[in-house]
Formats: sequence, structure tokens, C-alpha cells
Amino acid sequence: MKTKGVGCLLLLIGVPLILATLVFAFSEFQLRRVYAIPLTELSIPADELSLARGKFLVEAIGACGECHGGYLLNGNRNFLHEPLIGVVPAANLTAGKGGIGTIYTAADWERAIRHGVGRDGRALMGVSSGALQHLSDADVGAMVAYLQTIAPFDNELPPRQIGPLARPFLFFAFILPEEENDIMPAVKINHAAPHLADVEPGVTVEYGRYLVNLTCVECHKVDLGGGANPGEGMNITTGGNLGGWTEAEFIHALKSGITPEGNSLNDSEMPQARLRHLSEDELKAIWLYVQSVPPVTMEK
Repeated sequence: MKTKGVGCLLLLIGVPLILATLVFAFSEFQLRRVYAIPLTELSIPADELSLARGKFLVEAIGACGECHGGYLLNGNRNFLHEPLIGVVPAANLTAGKGGIGTIYTAADWERAIRHGVGRDGRALMGVSSGALQHLSDADVGAMVAYLQTIAPFDNELPPRQIGPLARPFLFFAFILPEEENDIMPAVKINHAAPHLADVEPGVTVEYGRYLVNLTCVECHKVDLGGGANPGEGMNITTGGNLGGWTEAEFIHALKSGITPEGNSLNDSEMPQARLRHLSEDELKAIWLYVQSVPPVTMEK
């Protein structure tokens, strides 16, 4: 009887200890994993048109300022600052003291933007690479060109630290289906996939597809049918409410955040601030592509 009691006690202590060790070891492996990213030879432009394109991509498509300190891009030490969860600052992107602009090469910028991997080869946390992996070489080059022109700002930030309460979340993020992991996008990105060819901006289905891949797919899914889980967008194919919208109503909804039915789009989930940067022609291109996608009618 006594032996049985000791066995139960050891089981009660041992199983959680084994699980905790497994969670720590697996999350630590992913945090320390070094990714071998194929080198991409980028052409970094210097003309005003390309710099304006880069500024648009940084501000509207990448929405870099939302995390990295606003339009100055000088970093944010409070991006995540909970000792038991972790201390994860958003990097100072400038060439000032403490900024990565002092050390990042064009290749480093490309890996960070499109692959979600830092200069040390390890996965970055909370970056937008899940969407930005779809950028063409020309657009990555324009982004890098613009980032290299922003004014230096001194802002030294603490190193990344992962607290104990974050470990279970990281563990489950890694073992969930790939599309569910937005904590460290590098884990799910196919780093050997060929990059997209340059797409000429214009009111075309092709350019609309390009913009949708960069701005919509992460939430609304590849088929644009959305989903019912938290963080998943609505069905934006013609099989959903959009089937009864006009082009003008669609554009108004994206600009104003109000649907033709009078419903407010959730500003915390819909990137309204980014979408307002898009031109009328870009919104028309998105509309054309949405109209071309097979309708999704089944509930998810």
C-alpha cells in the first residue's frame, strides 16, 4: 500500500516534470534554430520613384511603424514587456545608436522582411513575414532602399528574453497547423520557394492578386473564404456578402470601415490604417481579383 502511494506520488511529480521539460526543450530548439536562407542578389534603387514605392510598402503594406515606433521607425521597447511572458522589443530600424540600420546589409534586410529571420539566422518574433514573403525582388529592393534613407535615431533596446509562461504558447504554436503559427513566421515559410516575379502596378487581376497575397490572405485564407476562429477574417469571395456588393461599395467599406449593410469592420482585426494608404486603382485591382476567385459558400 505504501509502495503504491509512493508510485502515485512519483507519477504526479514525474509526468508534469517530463511535460515541462519537453515543452522547454522543443521551444528552445525552435528559438535557437538557425535557418539557412538562400542568398538573393537584390538591386537596390536610388531614384525617387523607387524610394516613394519603398515608403508606401513600408508604411502601408508592411505597416512597419505599427510595431517599430511609428513613422520614425526607431523601435519600441514595450512591444512585449511582461517578465513572466517575455521581453521582446521591436527593433530600432534606423542607423542610430542601437539601431539595426548600422549593421544590416541588403541581404540581411531581405531575410528579415521576406523570411522572418534575423542577422544571426534565428527566427524573429511577431514580424509580418507571413505576408511579406510574397513580395517581389523589386519591391523588397525598394523597401530596403527606403529603410536605408530614414533618419538615424539613438534608441538602445534590451535583448529578447522569453519567460516561462510563454513556453507553452510557443510549443502549441509550433505543433499547430502551419497556417496557425503567426508568432514566428519563419517556422512556416518555405524558404526555398522561388520568389514572385515583378508585377506591374495597375488595375489588373494580376496586380490585385499580388496585393491580396500581401494584405488579405493571412486572415482571409488562400481561398479568401475566411473562417470562424479568432483572428480569421470573413468570407470575402462572391459566395459571401460581397456577392451583393458593387465595386464602389467595396472600396467605400475598405476606406471607411463601414459595410453596405451598415456594419462596422473590427478595426483591431481589419488593417484599416494600412488600407487607407491604398490608391483607388489599387483597391480596384483588389476588387477585380476578388471577383475572379471561385466563390466559397460553405460555412467553415
